[in-house]
Amino acid sequence: MKILTICQEIKEGGFYDRYLSLIEAMLEQGWEVHYLSAAEFPIKHPNLRFHKTSPIRGINAPLFARFMPSAVLRGMYLARKQAFDRIVVFGSAYGFIGWALKKTFGIPLVTFLRADLLENLRIQGRQKLVKPTSVMQKFAFGASDKIIVNISAVGDKVRSRYNIPEKKVSLIHNDIPPEFRKPAKVRRGRDIGFVGVLEKRKGIDTLLKAYQKVHGELGRRLVIVGSGPMRKDIEEFVKSHGLSGKVVLAGWKPRTEIKRLMSSFSLLVAPSLSEGCPNTVLEALGCGTPCIGSDIPEIREILGHDELLFAPGNSYDTGKRILEAFRKYDTVKSVCLERKERFVFDWKQACIEAIENIRAR
Repeated sequence: MKILTICQEIKEGGFYDRYLSLIEAMLEQGWEVHYLSAAEFPIKHPNLRFHKTSPIRGINAPLFARFMPSAVLRGMYLARKQAFDRIVVFGSAYGFIGWALKKTFGIPLVTFLRADLLENLRIQGRQKLVKPTSVMQKFAFGASDKIIVNISAVGDKVRSRYNIPEKKVSLIHNDIPPEFRKPAKVRRGRDIGFVGVLEKRKGIDTLLKAYQKVHGELGRRLVIVGSGPMRKDIEEFVKSHGLSGKVVLAGWKPRTEIKRLMSSFSLLVAPSLSEGCPNTVLEALGCGTPCIGSDIPEIREILGHDELLFAPGNSYDTGKRILEAFRKYDTVKSVCLERKERFVFDWKQACIEAIENIRAR
């Protein structure tokens, strides 16, 4: 099978880790994968074909807005030269590019949707982008032959928002990646951990306020693993509240190091305000690390028990749940181990079957 995929560039975070896993899965099938991008992928393979697509210069517009027109034009050129069997994209923005190619050439389009983009924009205070993004999604989802979501809550929102037939949307949860299904060979320590992009939707400010309230009673450090636009805000909070040495900003780490840290944490906290199917929570479960998270539908679907959840954006409830997790540590750990078993499956194979089993409309 010959696949066309599109991604402006690979960045840090679970979204891109999962996207690269999908690319690897298609290559492992012996498929020929062509990708449009401004930069080469960090993986090499004889069946991987790179087509450089530079953003348009000299225009005062966001980077993706400058990337999109050139990606469409380059995609049109390639589609005339190549007999693509599928267009496979991660995210509705790239689905919109896929819409233009699908409309012209009739190539089946598969869109993997990882989170509710409109909700994320609202949380980030980018209200002006909500309406144009909604229009873009309407075209992308309308053209898609299959929309694959990673959490049922996102699928429900998309179907109701855009009146999409139920049969068009498939659910494939993220799995616990194979390399995270056993903890690293390190001693479990006392630190509480957070792993993720340092941005508002991840709820890191709520966690910091909660930790400030309870750190004296806890007597444990908070280790923050990640990078992003809120790093300076976090540094200022730590300094102004006398938490230097108690809150550690570890920066972003390679996956092997994240596994080692995850395995050493006594507890992982996921305070997100909006999510898809959070890889961090799944990786913690795989490493045998007890995990608690905010009670949003996407995290509840993974953790599944009230005693593992706290009110999103509520620092008092977050701190209270952290203290309770240590008071009932053995119970929390047992429940987390039980949840782990639900997410041990072959994610790559499930995705391959979903891509294969579609019919163009």
